[in-house]
Amino acid sequence: MSNGDVFEKTHDELDCEFLGNIRGREWRVQTNVYGNGSTAVGREERYGFWFDPTDDYHQYSILWSNERIIFYIDNTPIREVMRTQTMGGDFPSKPMSIYATIWDGSTWATSGGRYKVNYKFAPTLVSSMAAAW
Repeated sequence: MSNGDVFEKTHDELDCEFLGNIRGREWRVQTNVYGNGSTAVGREERYGFWFDPTDDYHQYSILWSNERIIFYIDNTPIREVMRTQTMGGDFPSKPMSIYATIWDGSTWATSGGRYKVNYKFAPTLVSSMAAAW
């Protein structure tokens, strides 16, 4: 989720990013929390999956309130960021939009850029499902 298009220099952002993977190795997900354009508080944390995310559908969700942010995978909390006084205005507090992107993070996401994206498998077809709130 982000609002960088509306608040260019003071944007808030919550990310759940799948990092590159080599077959047979552990999958990792990275969560990011940005508030008020700051990357100094709550930045990024990485977690190993306890499953192969390509084997089946999974639910990824974020609970965002005035007091905390919790990232979930299949209803299991993997990260919680509590709002503290030391954060000041750096806790995400502005309206955001949800969007999904696929981009080449091979310069940093795969063992520090060790493994590059192999485009011989492109293009890839992606389908999605809508949720009614």
